[in-house]
Amino acid sequence: MLKNKSISRNWITVNVILLTVLVIGIGAVNAYVSYINEPGIVYKSGDESEDIVVEVSETKRWSEKAHGYRYGVQYDVVMENLSSTELCNWYVEIQLPPNCAVDSSWNGEFVLTEQGLVVTPASYNKTIASGNKRDFGFVLYTDYEDNISTYTVNVHRHLHFWEMPLFWVFVLVLFVQVVVNITALFFWRKTARLRAQKQQYVDIVNESFLTFAKMIDAKDPYTQGHSHRVAIYTRELARRMGKTEEEQRQAFYVALLHDIGKIGVPDAVLKKTGKLSPDERATIEEHVQVGGDILKDFSAIEGIEAGARYHHERYDGTGYVSNWSGKDIPELARMICVADAFDAMTSMRCYRPKLPMHVVISELKECAGTQFDPDIVPYMLNMIEDGVVPVSVQGTDLQSALSIASINGGLHAKSKSLY
Repeated sequence: MLKNKSISRNWITVNVILLTVLVIGIGAVNAYVSYINEPGIVYKSGDESEDIVVEVSETKRWSEKAHGYRYGVQYDVVMENLSSTELCNWYVEIQLPPNCAVDSSWNGEFVLTEQGLVVTPASYNKTIASGNKRDFGFVLYTDYEDNISTYTVNVHRHLHFWEMPLFWVFVLVLFVQVVVNITALFFWRKTARLRAQKQQYVDIVNESFLTFAKMIDAKDPYTQGHSHRVAIYTRELARRMGKTEEEQRQAFYVALLHDIGKIGVPDAVLKKTGKLSPDERATIEEHVQVGGDILKDFSAIEGIEAGARYHHERYDGTGYVSNWSGKDIPELARMICVADAFDAMTSMRCYRPKLPMHVVISELKECAGTQFDPDIVPYMLNMIEDGVVPVSVQGTDLQSALSIASINGGLHAKSKSLY
């Protein structure tokens, strides 16, 4: 659950960062396009330009005395866009001699003023695409041989977003982001039911294990909560020993059923307040063998049989029932041995009250290397020093017991699952 929330937060963060970059990038592209388009290009006759070239040619000349002028002259003007961007909103100012008249014109709007002729584009030829040409022409009635001495072309660049490579980079990033988000949403929605079912199965497993543990502890009112507490202590030992989260969960489950063999011990023996006879003690000791036999075919959780069968083995080899010693004893069984003894010493039993903590600490230290693994005892002592043990699970429901077990840095977690 926490992992899924973390992934969701990270996914939202990544999307916010990408959207921010896209907004900033598009804003930068817009600013650059405005910067390119805003200033006009001024081309004067005789100039050399990388953006536009203009050719003015006299295509016809005739006598025009009938209209009171010496000549009638046809001029054709061609403008070619040499730039890589579209040019737009052009207009041309042509200086003419005095007392001229424009008889006809094409491809533009022509206004004759005292300063000369001003030509603006028609509605259909306001733009000049890159590499293309625009032309216009007019007939001039005049008394002069040479009429067009100078002219000026004013035009603006018309750069489009799609002409910017960076724009397409942003479009590609946005497209990929949308596709990835849609795909992720599709799979999240598709697997939501599976995740819910998995969590339901996990809850069933958790509650089943805790129910079994309560059944075991119900055999003896003096050990109510014992299996829960041992499982909690064992998990915390695993955490402090650097085990993975999966190994910590495994330790909890194994320790939870370490005393399952007690269900085969008669109540008269298990609850006896006086000294046990040799036969009764032998019966008690058989619970580890019974527990191991019960769990030997339980293969879903690794080490669960060993936890039940070997948690009463002693480090020096004098335990029961296999008399294994040292590192030959499975590590998880050695961890449960320490946790089990600690809970026994700090709990009320039918044959004695719980021991003071200074006595418990002394026993742990003195038995390190004989009863307990000397490498594990320091972790339990640190837990005592940190004040996280002992804990109480008596009177709590199953979910609360799981909450206590789901610690990750101390035995005071608020999480409501082992995950």
